[in-house]
Amino acid sequence: NKMEIQILVRHYIELQKNNNINYHGIVCKKTNPKLLLEEAIDNACYIASKHNILIPKFELINTKEFYFPYISEYLYYIFFEIIKNSIYGTNNIINVNKKIKCDISNDYDKIKIIISDNGIGIKENYMNKIWNYFFTSSNINFDEFSNLNNEIPFNGIGCGLPISKLFIEYFNGKIEILSKYEKGTDVYIDIYNNDKSIKI
Repeated sequence: NKMEIQILVRHYIELQKNNNINYHGIVCKKTNPKLLLEEAIDNACYIASKHNILIPKFELINTKEFYFPYISEYLYYIFFEIIKNSIYGTNNIINVNKKIKCDISNDYDKIKIIISDNGIGIKENYMNKIWNYFFTSSNINFDEFSNLNNEIPFNGIGCGLPISKLFIEYFNGKIEILSKYEKGTDVYIDIYNNDKSIKI
């Protein structure tokens, strides 16, 4: 498919350069999920502040660092999109101490990531649509962003979750979302370490 061809072409080009000992083509041999998560949080919070969106409290439950081979830019994208959704969700519920919890654990052959928030959650009748491209539960008026001088909306495009699922499953991983409306959302990500040479 088109995605596979793009990955292979980019990988081949980067293999010819061979400039960085930490990379094999586009694969970062020392992908650090904790560092990528922190970068995604920082950047999502920065963009949220530019849109006058309140920043919730973040709690990183597991702060242990480890490394494994992965295309790190894809993992960053996944973290960034999920964190943005969580920030938006916490801004759409009142009378709660807005918070997002992140946990990264390593079981040698599997990395497990859990991102939980106490935001507005997802309505039950939306749950079977969240993986559809261009589906969104956000009330975004795209006419407001038709002028090129305006910034794109913080969320609501409807591509973040489907693309994240595509990336994860393409590399033999799994993503699951459990949500209860007006209670919050839990995102579970499993990434399998087929290399077995993971550094802890």
